[in-house]
Amino acid sequence: MIRNFIFVFILFSVTGLCAQDFQQAFRTGNYRLFAAAFNANVELNLVGNEGYYSKAQAEQILKDFISRHPPQNYIQRHAGLSPDGNQYQIGTLQTSVGKFRTYLFLQKIGDAIFIKELRIEREN
Repeated sequence: MIRNFIFVFILFSVTGLCAQDFQQAFRTGNYRLFAAAFNANVELNLVGNEGYYSKAQAEQILKDFISRHPPQNYIQRHAGLSPDGNQYQIGTLQTSVGKFRTYLFLQKIGDAIFIKELRIEREN
């Protein structure tokens, strides 16, 4: 019974995610929010870790990145929505070790939104 409740809670949490939630997650380094929204397979490019990863692998890679680059601020630069419900968000992540350009692609599957691609690249 408790497991079913937790699953429904997580499902509703993922379904209700929006770009503002991810802005806050970038600012605070909340890798768990990203991980909860990862698709089963995620395309990652996190400063040297580039490829397709399972949800669990992607969570660990993002956790490691955030532990090495603690966030200080995040500014959204661009965002958009396609007619089929897919979204993207581009921004600048300020960390204790420099600035990074972020790109987040969210795919709508049914009524839920999942992260299909996450890129974090050094700004020049």
